[in-house]
Amino acid sequence: MRKLDGLTEQIMQVVRAKHEEIDATGEVRPAMVADKARQELDPDNVSPALMSWAATLHLRQLARQVCATKAEEEDPSGFLPGIGVTLQKSYPVKRGNEEIYVRRGQLTYADRMYNIRRLRSEGTSKTTHAQGLEAETESLVRLGLLKPEEDSEQSVANDGRF
Repeated sequence: MRKLDGLTEQIMQVVRAKHEEIDATGEVRPAMVADKARQELDPDNVSPALMSWAATLHLRQLARQVCATKAEEEDPSGFLPGIGVTLQKSYPVKRGNEEIYVRRGQLTYADRMYNIRRLRSEGTSKTTHAQGLEAETESLVRLGLLKPEEDSEQSVANDGRF
């Protein structure tokens, strides 16, 4: 397993490096990061077609993870003292059927409005989810199936089945 962990880290280093190269342009397409990483990992295209495609699909997922993580990094120049929030360096936007990441300074009005709606929707969804979990928790406590002081590992009296 350690050998695979080392290989995964080697692949991730290539994906991160390709992300940094492309990020300098201001728009990052995860598929482009993946394609560049694949080209570096297998420059002669000697892998069998199926394995090459499987690797490309996996690299795209890894690239999405790197892009999302990098986009969420706070940008010190984006601090808004009036509301006490620091904006992200980049934000996801849709270009056709593809989600890409664009630096905040290069977002169009439509890109900004898309992200405002997306963030509000995520916030509402999380709040609604929290309210649902809270209501269920209170119900379980009232029914005696959950005790507030119990350890989280053994908190449900019926093995997690309701």
